Amino acid sequence: MADAKRVESSKGITAGFVTAKGQGCSIVIIDFDKHLLDKEVNRIDVARRIGWRSGDFESGIIKECYIVHNGKAFRITTKNYDNRAWIVEQLKKSGM
Repeated sequence: MADAKRVESSKGITAGFVTAKGQGCSIVIIDFDKHLLDKEVNRIDVARRIGWRSGDFESGIIKECYIVHNGKAFRITTKNYDNRAWIVEQLKKSGM
């Protein structure tokens, strides 16, 4: 159902989605805390890379994505995956 990806940078988002889909998961958890706890992550790059996964959301293969950073998490769904400004704001709230 869900696959957690503990990425080392925002570049790991694409691989995380690809692997999760290959495992038949409909929920992707992008966890920055394993490698980047209390470190800065480029919010705009994260939002852009989530936007690149539009085909996954639009096809219904991926239904949700959770971003975890600094002990906080927020959910991205088929309704807001393409709202980069909202994603950046959520990342800012998490301390990214």
